[in-house]
Amino acid sequence: MTRLAKSKAALALDAVPRMFSSIDVNYPMLSRNDILQEPQSFHEEMRLLRYFARFDALAASIIQRMVQFSARTLHMTEHPDALVYEPLRQAIERMLHAIFYDLYVNGFAVPSYTFGTITQQRKRYTTISDVWLRHPDYIRMHRMPNSSGYVVYYRIPQSDRSFILTKGTFPDGTKDPALYDMIVRQFPEYVALIESGVQEVRLPVTPILRTEQSYTTYPFPLLTPALPALQHRYRLLELDRHFIARAVDAIFHISAGNDQFPVTEDDTTLEDLQRQLQQRPRDDAAAKVYMLFTNHTVKMGWVLPPLDTLLSYDKYAAANADVLYALGFSRILLVGENERSNAGGNISTLGALQSIISAQQAVLRWIKQTCEIIRERNRLSTPIPDFWFDPIMTPEYVNFVRLMFEAADRELITSEQLQAALPRIPAST
Repeated sequence: MTRLAKSKAALALDAVPRMFSSIDVNYPMLSRNDILQEPQSFHEEMRLLRYFARFDALAASIIQRMVQFSARTLHMTEHPDALVYEPLRQAIERMLHAIFYDLYVNGFAVPSYTFGTITQQRKRYTTISDVWLRHPDYIRMHRMPNSSGYVVYYRIPQSDRSFILTKGTFPDGTKDPALYDMIVRQFPEYVALIESGVQEVRLPVTPILRTEQSYTTYPFPLLTPALPALQHRYRLLELDRHFIARAVDAIFHISAGNDQFPVTEDDTTLEDLQRQLQQRPRDDAAAKVYMLFTNHTVKMGWVLPPLDTLLSYDKYAAANADVLYALGFSRILLVGENERSNAGGNISTLGALQSIISAQQAVLRWIKQTCEIIRERNRLSTPIPDFWFDPIMTPEYVNFVRLMFEAADRELITSEQLQAALPRIPAST
């Protein structure tokens, strides 16, 4: 590895730690021009979608609801080697919300894991003790030739490089030599690559992809079709902020005199009014009723901007509908009802539910591949266990379960038939 590390090209490396890769990323601080621009690369598009997923009320609600529906309880079948696979199930279940969030917002997730050992009856087994996600901004992928697989590269962050080359100094100037020594001991090859000037390394990982496409390497994020509508919503919000600022800066206009009774240079009417207004006690509750003494030529009133546009929410209706339509997401999943009482709620949720099931299947396929690695490392002869998620409680599913339990109570079916009939999301579907 020392000889290979002299190369500036990407090298394969098993142990690439997760260090400080989020420090030097300007996320989600984007300028107005960045937010309204048309992305020129996938990573620009990804950072823009992350902004809307965090700060746009409608997009954030949709993403959070999709994640909540997707991250159901993860189950594993009974297995003679369950002790080996159970730590993986627990580690994945802890990360489900983060994994599905990355899948929907970025279009992909790159889990990495740490191996551990367990002992049973004086025999040691290798298992997975922890699962964590790679920062998507530092991931670069390529399709493998004549294969459905991907090669994943990790661009070494500048914050990692600076910490290693300065032997333990953070970007803000603070030092932690003890942490630097620990990284050198645990990840000597990674440190050697940074010191030799290597820019990126190839990771032995399998990415979880949301929707693959034939014409591009990277997958299809959930919010991509709604990007123009989200940018239009942003412009509308800017318009509202502009009108609010004008409303706050409203002018109290006082005019005196008219054609028949003009205010001459020696007339003190305006000065008298100004003095009365400025002498008003601001901390007196009685000041809410303010008395002014003027003649019939004085007129007072507020000069306000047109507030009809600000007070009307109709301008958002079309933009909101465009976002929901582009995502195939039903309003009933957000607020529990449709805009029209006679709208078909069951049919309108099918698109979102199918997207959720597809994302769950992608996660289950990754779990299956990781179980194969555990099985090979431990030289186990038994097949890997099956995993599935709790189904989403749609009205159709609830009615079906109720009918099945009624049939079991009447002894029309056995308990084994009941268990087999309950639907779940297997990795093979």
